[in-house]
Amino acid sequence: AGASGERPFRIVAVTSRPTGIAHTYMAAESLENAGREAGVEVVVETQGSAGFTRLDPAVIAAADGVIFAHDVPVRDKDRFAGKPTVDVGVKAGINKPAELITEVRGKAARGEVSAGSAPGTPVERSGDSTEGYGTKLRKWLMSGVSYMVPFVAAGGLLIALGFAIGGYTVNKAPSVMDHFVWTQADSWGALLFQIGVVSFGFLVPVLAGY
Repeated sequence: AGASGERPFRIVAVTSRPTGIAHTYMAAESLENAGREAGVEVVVETQGSAGFTRLDPAVIAAADGVIFAHDVPVRDKDRFAGKPTVDVGVKAGINKPAELITEVRGKAARGEVSAGSAPGTPVERSGDSTEGYGTKLRKWLMSGVSYMVPFVAAGGLLIALGFAIGGYTVNKAPSVMDHFVWTQADSWGALLFQIGVVSFGFLVPVLAGY
């Protein structure tokens, strides 16, 4: 039942991870799906390394509870002060979202709320106008590296398979665009190897994009 008895229980959540890619959004999706199954409204703010879009203050004000699933400090955390809060790592948001929702609802029922920051406590802000160039550069690099990972993993696997199937001379095979025989293992090894090499060729362009 909702906190007022007339509407669903409302939760705002923040998910974040240093690279801000897969786990951040996986946790957000898990929480949203678990919320739908439980009849709870869940609105998630994903805080990535390249920045984030803040939740509407009205949405936060209307929330009955808060879930933080994060591996880096939550930015502008004071926005959520004074509400029942569950604070866990991002993997918990992925693996046990239903339990987190149950926990925050229990805290709300007991009237447990989080304390705000003490006066004078610095709050981490994320506005571009207050960030130094070094911070921005770090975020750009981390985002670029995050997007590079699939190319590294897939390219490395394909190259390894190419050597396994085509032998240690597969790197000297002619281009499969010019010579490919469907019935020869060497051709398949060369195909995998050359696709892997192309995948690695995207590393610098992907990094440069961020």
